[in-house]
Amino acid sequence: MARKRICPKCGHSYRTPTNARVPLYGNHQKPAKARREQEAIALMVQMRRDGMTFRGIAEKMQADGFSMRRSSGAWNPGTVKRIVNRAGVK
Repeated sequence: MARKRICPKCGHSYRTPTNARVPLYGNHQKPAKARREQEAIALMVQMRRDGMTFRGIAEKMQADGFSMRRSSGAWNPGTVKRIVNRAGVK
């Protein structure tokens, strides 16, 4: 049975197993990291609306020093396409 908890720093709610000793569990992110991620998404959406290709956006994100969320590898045009399409832009 999971227990619902609230982070004292940012107010984000998350679930922990009843015997968990680790205070942060699941998809919890620190507020600064979440803001940086939202900036990256907004930048990708704006570049796409300005007519840039997915490959061009990926190269620009790499050059600007934005890291990918789950890996430290290079940006992939397919990843950019998924993110931009999820944001509602084609």
